[in-house]
Amino acid sequence: RLVNTLHDALAKKQDYEIEYRIIRKDGVVRTLHVHGRHFFDDHGKMLRRIGTMQDVTERSAAEQALEESQAQLIHQSKLSALGEMAGGIAHEINNPLAILQGKAHQLVKLARAGELTPEDTLARLDKIIATSERIAKIVNGLKSISRDADQDESAPIALKALFENVQSLCLERFKQHQIKLEIGSIPDFTLDCRSVQLEQVVLNLLNNAHDAVETLREKWVRLDVKIVKERLQISVTDSCAGIAPSILEKLMQPFFTTKEVGKGTGLGLSISKRIIEDHHRTLSYDSDCPHTRFVID
Repeated sequence: RLVNTLHDALAKKQDYEIEYRIIRKDGVVRTLHVHGRHFFDDHGKMLRRIGTMQDVTERSAAEQALEESQAQLIHQSKLSALGEMAGGIAHEINNPLAILQGKAHQLVKLARAGELTPEDTLARLDKIIATSERIAKIVNGLKSISRDADQDESAPIALKALFENVQSLCLERFKQHQIKLEIGSIPDFTLDCRSVQLEQVVLNLLNNAHDAVETLREKWVRLDVKIVKERLQISVTDSCAGIAPSILEKLMQPFFTTKEVGKGTGLGLSISKRIIEDHHRTLSYDSDCPHTRFVID
């Protein structure tokens, strides 16, 4: 790797910089950082190569430990968000299960009475199949978003599929608290991203909006997707009348929260911001909106 880096830098007449590991005679592994420069004569022939070598083993280990702890924090925050919705998810699954049991009992009752017709059978079986698919959709969404996806590569995903996963997990919680969740038209668009992480961000924003409007008289949350000047914008807006400037400047800081003790970790927005920035995109608060709105650009 070092030789290839030197050859590439020499061919392009550029400085070079690389980190690599060595194993000493005593078996100890060390990490070295090399930074160097090539010097050429007027005809482009290399005269000399000058560089510095620094042992950065401790720094490299600290950076790796930090990355691992950040990844763990993101995963724990995701599980915390899912925990907030656990009751709604259980209710969302229990309802179709009750439907399945009811249809199955009806079939048994009619069969024992000798009154079961092919038409009755098909109608009830169609309902059972549709209800089973609904449960499978909820479970698949839960399995997808709950796994550790920090090492996932970016891959294309249809926006509609992404939002269907999120909606299946949070819709019942909104219903239970009489909060209207509106989802605007989703363009037929494929996004290249780490889909599980983007789902986590949208879920965090929806959870925050839910908690913000839960005690209001007018309770609604809206998710919109639109294309503005060839850029995709995903926004989550709620019925609150915006955020005070004194709070706004702390909003994205880790562990800062306006929620009561025991409700929320104060990590949702800061982790969401980091995830979006890792995608080389932005997450921001829209101060021009008369309501509370966050935008993923």
